Amino acid sequence: MEFVLCPNGKVWALNNEGLISGSVLVPEYEDKETLENRLLAISEAATGSQTGLTNFEYKYLGDDIVWFEGVPEILDNYPEECKKLEATSDEVSSALAEQYGLDSMEVEHALDNLDTQYGAECTLRIAGSHRAVHCPAAPAECFYVRVVVDGLELAYWHMDEWHQAPAEVMGAVLGAARGG
Repeated sequence: MEFVLCPNGKVWALNNEGLISGSVLVPEYEDKETLENRLLAISEAATGSQTGLTNFEYKYLGDDIVWFEGVPEILDNYPEECKKLEATSDEVSSALAEQYGLDSMEVEHALDNLDTQYGAECTLRIAGSHRAVHCPAAPAECFYVRVVVDGLELAYWHMDEWHQAPAEVMGAVLGAARGG
C-alpha cells in the first residue's frame, strides 16, 4: 500500500482508485459562510494546500472535525513538496504518530493490519476525536472489538481475551478509544 505525504506533514493511504480519505480538524468550520470557503479549508487541513484536494466529498462530524475522500491533486500540482511513500517507510510511521498522536505500538499495529478485511461493522465514533470503536454489526455476535483511527486499526481484542481478563481488556479498550 502507498501513502501520500503532503506538504503539511500529513499522510493519507492511497486506495486502489487513487483517492485519499480521512478526517481533519478544520478550525471554526461552522463559521465558514460559503461552500467554497469550507472546501478550501478542508483541502488546506488535509494537504497543506487549498488546491491540494479536488473532486472530493465530505461530511461534517462535529467539533470542527470533517471526514473527506477525494483526489490528491497535490501530487500533480506540487511534486517537489509531496510524494508517494510505501507503508514500510519510516516517514509514514513518523507522520502517522504525529498526525494522530499514536504511540509506536499503535503505529506498528496499524501498519501490520493494513490489508485486514472485516465484514459489516457497527461503528461508534468518539466525539471530538478521529477515533472510533468497531465491532461486528448486528445480528452477528460481537466476538471482537477494535479501535480505529481513519480506517487504521490501532488495537484489536477477541472475545477470548476479554473472557480471560475482562477488567484489563476493558481498560485497554477505553484507553485506546481515548488515545494520547
